[in-house]
Amino acid sequence: MSPRLPRAKAAALAAIQRVRRIVAEEAVADTRRREAEAEATEAEARTAEVHAEGAWRDLLGRPGFAPEWSRALAEDVIARQAGVDHAAAAARAAAADHEAARETWRAADARVQAADTVVRRTRRAEERKREERRLDALADRVTARWGRR
Repeated sequence: MSPRLPRAKAAALAAIQRVRRIVAEEAVADTRRREAEAEATEAEARTAEVHAEGAWRDLLGRPGFAPEWSRALAEDVIARQAGVDHAAAAARAAAADHEAARETWRAADARVQAADTVVRRTRRAEERKREERRLDALADRVTARWGRR
């Protein structure tokens, strides 16, 4: 956007940039919500893993050995560990998405500020031109009056 851009067009472009910033803000909120959900899922998976491992250790600490039961609990622990790994990967991906959305919002906010600056500069330039025209007209009237004397 150039300072010579008409103020109406500059204002319209600034409004578009504001809408884009609002969309980016909504994306940040959405990705933050998904990140929090992924973190909660990861925490739940870790808790389930700890409980499964505790049940397996309890079985191993008891007198009498039940190989089928021990194997089933060990498989459950392994499955829970895989669930934790999957949940942790999902949480990392959600965090990366959230950070990308924040960067997009920062860029949109910078464009809004730049557009607002152009609108202000354009408005000031138009005001200066109006003031110069007013002063020129006033100078012409004063000169005409002096010329009549």
